[in-house]
Order: sequence, then structure tokens, then C-alpha cells
Amino acid sequence: DPPVWADQNRVFLSTTQLMLRQVFSQMWVLPPFQREAIWPADKQVAFCNTVRAGLPTAPILVWNRFVPGRGTTSIVIDGQQRLTALGARVIRADGTPNPETQAFLNLITGQFSTDPGRWPIRAKDVVTLKYATYREQLDTLLARGDIAGHDYWHNAIFAADQISNRAINVHCIDCEASPQFVMDAFRAINQPGVPLEEAYMERLIMAATDFTG
Repeated sequence: DPPVWADQNRVFLSTTQLMLRQVFSQMWVLPPFQREAIWPADKQVAFCNTVRAGLPTAPILVWNRFVPGRGTTSIVIDGQQRLTALGARVIRADGTPNPETQAFLNLITGQFSTDPGRWPIRAKDVVTLKYATYREQLDTLLARGDIAGHDYWHNAIFAADQISNRAINVHCIDCEASPQFVMDAFRAINQPGVPLEEAYMERLIMAATDFTG
């Protein structure tokens, strides 16, 4: 027979990979305790280039909470800076959105930078690019004799194909998890970050328990 603790060792967490097109297609909600978006532009750029290159990144941690009148809502426990850097739709508890990312894609170099260039194109812009829109813009630039613009925009469809297939890992804690499980999960994922005192972390998690968005 298995030991008694074996039946009590359920994991209330699942892990999945989300393609960037999926990241940009949904809304990410922050609980009241989350700080402001504080990453400077150069750090946003560095993160976007890491994702673009297909390199590993720290996972996003979300907690499914039941919100009366709205059903289940996934709130971001850890990862709002990374989501904001990418340009995802991140909404604060009071309903206000996080500011736009300052990481712009250069369609000549294929790299993100802080320079918006001729057209301010972010990751979400190329990922959500419609082929018909791309062709129309391409034809317009060619008709105007704007060869430089035509060549620049021509690269957009390749950027869309590449970047939309990049992925980030997301840990999702289900509704039945206890606050203690969430604290343990947050502590595990926050090890490389700024350590938080146990009492402070407990207050944060309990605040998320009462989140009604």
C-alpha cells in the first residue's frame, strides 16, 4: 500500500507553452498587490530579443480565481513585467491597462530596439498582421515609388511568421489550490528575483484570494 502522504500530494498546477499569437489574443489581469510596470525600455528590449531568438525564459505564473459574475479569471501572480515588455494586454485591478511596451522591431535587422524607426512596430503588431493588410500596404508603397519602404515592409510577413511561433511557458494554478500552495509556488518561481519576507508574501497571496476584479 502507498504511504498516507501519497494521497495528499496532489499538484494543483499545470504547465503549458503559449505561442505569442495566443499571448496577444487574451487579457492578463493583475491582482491589487501588483506593483507598477517598472522595467526600463532597454530591459524590455532585451527580453523581447530573448523571446525572438527562441531562448528560454522564466515562466509566467497565473492563478485561476472565481470572480462573481464573471466566472473564472486568471490573475498574474508573477510575470507582469515580461508580459508588458512583449506588449500583451495587461489590465490592472482597477481596470487601467499597463503602458505600451517600448520595444520596437526593426524589420531590417530583425532585432528589437528602443528606436521606433520609420514605423513603430511592436511584436503584437507583426503577430496580428493580416496578410491582406500586408499586401495592400506593400502595393501602395510600390505604387508611390517608395522602394525603401517597400523593402522594409516586405520583411514584415517574415517577422510575423517567425515571431508568432515563439512561445513562453505558463504555470497555471487551479481554483482549488490553497493559499499555502500558491505561496509555495510563488516562492519557488521567485528564487532568482527579489526575495520576499514570509509575512509579506502571505499578505500578498491573501489579497489575491479576495480578488474580485
